[in-house]
Amino acid sequence: MEQLRSVIEMLKKINSKNSSVLDSCKEEKLQKDIEYENLFQSYWSSNLRVSNVVVLLEAIEKELSAIKL
Repeated sequence: MEQLRSVIEMLKKINSKNSSVLDSCKEEKLQKDIEYENLFQSYWSSNLRVSNVVVLLEAIEKELSAIKL
C-alpha cells in the first residue's frame, strides 16, 4: 500500500511540474509556430494521461483500503 501511495505522490509531482510548464507557454508563440504548438499539444496530452493515471491509482488505493478493513 505504501508503494502505491509513493507512486501516486510521484505522479502528482510530475503533473504539477508539467502544469507549470504548460502555464508558462506563450500564447503568441503557440499561434505563430506550428512545431511549438504541436509540442505543446503532445505535452498537454501526456499531462492529461498522467492525471488520469493518478485518479485511477487513487481509486484502486481506496478500494484496496476498503477490502483490508
